[in-house]
Order: sequence, then structure tokens, then C-alpha cells
Amino acid sequence: MSYWSFLFFLCCFLKLGLAQQKELPKYIDKCSLNHNFKKCVLNSAQKAIPVIVKGDPEYNIPNMQPLHVPFVGLINTNQLVLNFTDTQVYGLENAKMVDIIIDKNNKLSSTPIFAIPNATLKGEYSISGTLLALNLNGKGQYSVTLLNGVYKYPLVIEKVTKDGVDYYQARGKKLIFDFEDVKFDIGDFLEGGNGLGKQINKLLTENWKELLEDFRPVISDVVNTIILDIFNKIAQDVPAKNVFLPD
Repeated sequence: MSYWSFLFFLCCFLKLGLAQQKELPKYIDKCSLNHNFKKCVLNSAQKAIPVIVKGDPEYNIPNMQPLHVPFVGLINTNQLVLNFTDTQVYGLENAKMVDIIIDKNNKLSSTPIFAIPNATLKGEYSISGTLLALNLNGKGQYSVTLLNGVYKYPLVIEKVTKDGVDYYQARGKKLIFDFEDVKFDIGDFLEGGNGLGKQINKLLTENWKELLEDFRPVISDVVNTIILDIFNKIAQDVPAKNVFLPD
């Protein structure tokens, strides 16, 4: 390869690298780290969330109306195996960031607090084992409605360097969440349709707080994956210098 050919390909490569560096999406307002940071972040989130859940192909963010979750292994113990498959999550477009707790020593480490008034999960379940002192074995359709959920999500955002350019990258800590109420609807229950559905729904709904403790680690992992995936898909293409307003 001649010198001029090498130079041409080098220029094309560098131009391609620069082209992949993006600005923040237009639906996310830039904020200053040192001036009204909290207020600006909250306002920006209210504007951005309804747009983000519709998906953004430019940043590889899927449509989340509804969000599709292929598989969740809720419980896998010697006493009980409970799986959800082909779950559709409805209601994310109504999510709001209602507060954000800022770390005074590092504003990039914060805890956003989200509220979702009504999130509904629909899909297929399979169960085998003992739940609430009942021996259960079967599969079918399910629906779970999470009412007035509040989600506190501690985030640590760090700088990483790629090809000499600084970017931000997030990692999450343990998600803290709770609901005002949870409603179950599993239709008819067990193979063969034995009419237990209404009884089981009533039992599950009455004991949802106890069940939630068993489900909490898995729910935390699923939500953690979703939030980090969205943040990092945007952040991986937007250099750190393009994220905040200059002071």
C-alpha cells in the first residue's frame, strides 16, 4: 500500500470515529453541574421519559410501549420454581422522576426516585412446588398490576476513556422499591382447568407483601438492567464534554 493510500484510509477511519461522537438527544436538556442542577435534571427527565419509552433507533433504544421481557426466573429453589415468559410491561410512559438525591461530594453519584402509578405485567407463567403452603403445578396466562410504585435507584456514574475521548458510564446499586398495592390475575389455574383461579388470585393478592420479599432481588435485577441499558446506550456515543452545559 502506498503512502497516499495509507493516508487516505487513515483519514477515513478518523472521520468515521469522529462521526460516531454524538450530541445528547434533542429530547434531553443539558444541565449545569453547578447551577440549579437538581431542578434542571428533574425538568429534563419529565420531558425525556415519554419520548424515551417510544424508542430511539439512533441510540438503539427499543420501543417500550410495551416493554418485552422474554424470561424472568422469579424463584428457583428446592421448594418452588416460578418462571414468567414473554412478559409485556405496560404503563412505563407514565413514569415520572419525582425527586433526585444528590451526593454532595460527587454530583454524578445520585439517587433518582421514579414513580409509576400503574404498571401492568402480562405474559405466561409456569409454576412447580409449594407457594403459601399450597402444592401447585401448572402453567397459563398471568397479569400482575403494580399500583403506585416508587423506585429509588442509586447510580454511580464514572468517566471512561475510549480512543482518547472521555465518556460517561453508569453502574447501579441495589434498587429500593415498594408499591401501594399489587393485584394478581392468573385466570384459571393449573392444567386441566380445575377452577382454582379465583381462590389463588385472592390468596396471592392478600399476601402480596410476603411474596414481594421473595421476588424483590429478581425485580431489582430486571429494572437495573433496563435503566443501565438505556443510560449506557446513549452515553457510549456522547462524549462527556457534550453532556453538561459549560459553567
